[in-house]
Amino acid sequence: VVVASTLREALAAASRVYGVPFDLLAAVAWVETRFGDPNPPGDSDHRPPEVGALHLRPSIVGGVDTLARAQHLLGVS
Repeated sequence: VVVASTLREALAAASRVYGVPFDLLAAVAWVETRFGDPNPPGDSDHRPPEVGALHLRPSIVGGVDTLARAQHLLGVS
């Protein structure tokens, strides 16, 4: 389980653990959220709320809730 107190720490840890370049993770996070709240007031697209800097949404793929699985693997809720 990786515990990070800043976005930079979280991205660096994810980069180390999963082998994804830090700059790529940071770029995706910036494009998706501008490092802000992914669910601003008035978000009325009626989809499940987005989670975290990478704007993840719950989805079912092959019978598996991908967000719940990711949360379980990361030890977060």
